[in-house]
Amino acid sequence: MNNCSEKLKSLLMDVSRSVINPSRKKMIADAVEQKRCMVLPCGTLATWTPVPSTGRSPKDTFIVKRSESESHIDWSSPNCIPMTPETFDMIVEDAVSVLA
Repeated sequence: MNNCSEKLKSLLMDVSRSVINPSRKKMIADAVEQKRCMVLPCGTLATWTPVPSTGRSPKDTFIVKRSESESHIDWSSPNCIPMTPETFDMIVEDAVSVLA
């Protein structure tokens, strides 16, 4: 694992930035405050999803092509898109810069 992957793992494991076991009431209040949902007059929690993001396309399945795992993946499948380790590292670096 490279240095950036270690940094990302560290950021994701940082529980000080997490809310552990929040109550249902707190989760709803936080979601409403962040404008991710609303409480309808009948008391139901309602949320919305923009049409372009209603599902993940199988064509969005990228797999890092590494010599040690390359023979275990069906690369002929149109849903297994290979990614170079260098591209993966760039994506991880971007994630770390956003999360840090």
